[in-house]
Order: sequence, then structure tokens, then C-alpha cells
Amino acid sequence: MNSQEQTALTTGNQSLSKRSTVLMLAIANVDYNQPLLGNIGRSLEIPVKQVGFIPFLTQIGYATSLLLLVPLDDRMERRNLITTMLGLLSWALVAEAVSPNLIWLSIASLALGVCSIVAHLLLPLVAYMTASAERGKVIGTLVSGMILIVLLARTVSGAIGEHFGWRWMRSPQV
Repeated sequence: MNSQEQTALTTGNQSLSKRSTVLMLAIANVDYNQPLLGNIGRSLEIPVKQVGFIPFLTQIGYATSLLLLVPLDDRMERRNLITTMLGLLSWALVAEAVSPNLIWLSIASLALGVCSIVAHLLLPLVAYMTASAERGKVIGTLVSGMILIVLLARTVSGAIGEHFGWRWMRSPQV
């Protein structure tokens, strides 16, 4: 990472807080759809056996991306890779929210899983940006937040999906 990138990324604690919010939303994307499956199935008139493949495809995309794309973080410019993945993640969320049938929803879910690796790209960047004396505290806080978000994602998506519909939960405004 060059000095210009580091300066752009280390504009203070406030900037890091804004980025951590994006990080938390990017982590939870993989888990949002599971409590919404009943609503999705009813909305798109999909049988229960078929709607169960949606989270499966999301997890397959996520695992594949962890295996194939996260290692690119060491070879590519981090900021460009993170920005690209966030842009693609937004498109995948929109594609899921407007999916008219199971085929499009399945493709969008797979893409969502592939693009949800932003947290795994940001974690080493945060470690690099943090002073060595504070690194343990910052990384510990970040990982604790990541775990908490994963645990709360299903509850939050279920509540929001019940009141506003599953498509609202999948849109990037959340």
C-alpha cells in the first residue's frame, strides 16, 4: 500500500467508524435470507424444497470467494479490491431485491455470497493501519463486532422482513 492510500484510509477515528458500519452490513448479508425464506417462498410462489437452496447458494458463493478471492488481497491494491467488492455487493443486493423468480434469485444469491467477503479484506487493512500498541484492542473489538453482527443478523432480518417485506431487507438502503 502506498502512502497516498494510507493517508486516504487513515483520516481519523470517525472515518474508521463509518467504515466499520459498512463492514458490519457486509458481514450480515450472508445470513439475512435464512429467516426470510417463508416470505420469499410465498411471494414468489416457490415450493419449500426449492426455496431452501437460496441460503445454500449464498453460502457456496461465500465459501468459494473466501477460497479464491480473499488471497488476492495480498496481490492487488486493497482499496481497489474493497471498492470493487462493495460495488458488486450493492448490485447483488439490488438483483436479489428485484428478482422476479427462483432462477434470478438463485443467481443473485450466489453473487451475493461471492461479494460478501469485504470484512475479510478489511480486517488485514485495519491491522496494517493501526499502531502496534493498539492493534490487539482494535482487532479484538472488530472481530467481536463481526461475531455479534452475525448473531443478530437473523433476528434483525426476520423482524424487518416481517414488517416491511423480504425485498426491503435485501435492498442496499439497509
